[in-house]
Amino acid sequence: MSERRYSMYPSLLNGYVQFLNREMMGQKILTTEEDLLRSLNRVKTPSSPAALKGISLEHCVRTKTYTHEGFVFSREVIDDMHQRTAGGFWSKYFESTETIMHNSQPVTVKLYGIVDVVRRNEIIDVKGTGMYNDIRFNKKLQHTVYCHTARASNVLVDGATYLITDYSSVYEEYYSYDKESVEYMWSVVRGLIDFAEQNRELIVNDKFFM
Repeated sequence: MSERRYSMYPSLLNGYVQFLNREMMGQKILTTEEDLLRSLNRVKTPSSPAALKGISLEHCVRTKTYTHEGFVFSREVIDDMHQRTAGGFWSKYFESTETIMHNSQPVTVKLYGIVDVVRRNEIIDVKGTGMYNDIRFNKKLQHTVYCHTARASNVLVDGATYLITDYSSVYEEYYSYDKESVEYMWSVVRGLIDFAEQNRELIVNDKFFM
């Protein structure tokens, strides 16, 4: 059997985690099996108003402007977030390709993504949310995948900061790049591989199966 090869990015891995935990604390997480398969097949869906607002937020933070595509943001919020990202490099693409053992077989995994900001020795991911709760992003995969792929490109970051606004205040969550976070990332990667192989006949995206 030829070596299996897979290509993954953070939001796909996050979707798989949401699928695994689709009922948490009595609330349904809206990631069904069908949703996950659509993500694996890269089926385009219209962006939600919240997603469009987040895209405009990133633009305004980067350019220190206050309106974009019909969205208007607080000057205090934009000025604060712009200052916290000052001197950083925006929209950096990173990837890593490596072979891991899974089910006693070698598999090759490509991880990739576009990082909002690389500043000094950290990644910064700009986020907007309708309501902020402490430690919201601890189980997200962006910070680990971005740090892992950056380090594979000899950008030796130590961790990642989520720079978050609820559009009235600004918050930060920092996560170190460490052994525990990498082990968690690979556990999610292996789980998604198993799901994909169980549904291989339904996945027509040849960019996932490299």
